Amino acid sequence: MNIRVTAAALAAVFLATGCASIVGGTSQDVSVQARAADGSSIDARCQLSNNRGQWEVQAPGTVRVRRSSGDLRVACRQQQGATGETSAAASVRGMVFGNILFGGLIGIVIDFSNKAAFAYPDGVLVNMRGEVVARNPLVNQPAAVAQPSATVTAPVAAQSTERRGERAGTWSFEVEKLAKQRGCEGSGAWLVSEADGVGTYRVDCRNDKPLLVVCSAGQCRPAV
Repeated sequence: MNIRVTAAALAAVFLATGCASIVGGTSQDVSVQARAADGSSIDARCQLSNNRGQWEVQAPGTVRVRRSSGDLRVACRQQQGATGETSAAASVRGMVFGNILFGGLIGIVIDFSNKAAFAYPDGVLVNMRGEVVARNPLVNQPAAVAQPSATVTAPVAAQSTERRGERAGTWSFEVEKLAKQRGCEGSGAWLVSEADGVGTYRVDCRNDKPLLVVCSAGQCRPAV
């Protein structure tokens, strides 16, 4: 008798687990777009976070996040200083309640416990504040005018995301935040080296010596 009860219980859990998986799993893709005051789409580095983790994406772009019942916070920033923040609320997915037909109460419990029952909007729009740089700064740029002396003004090059062999990295946004917390006001965080998943970043502090920060597995700390 006990063997039959145990077998029936295991079968119920198996069916409920399978049913929970058909509602879409515990992760979803979210598209992020940063928008200037004139409504145009601009490039920005964005960080998404909830109580189950944090993720980064270059906007406009798409990133996979873990579902949660809590809000999804989105913070975007351009290297030139423009910033924007917003949040997206999670909602209960209607198809979850159809689980009762297959997994019964256990299926519903599983969906809510592993957060598969919740979903964020497919897209998030972040309104940026401050001076922004257009996605294509050289488009429609007026040509230089020749002066009577026949000299021609050279066109101004767009600001690059690289300098001195350094470039902006995946965790530049986090490094800048860490630098500001330590009183370092810099003009950007630059990736100077990267190997085996460990990146070293440099922030040129205007009021102090350069700050070196090491990032690994999503954690950043000042270099010793």
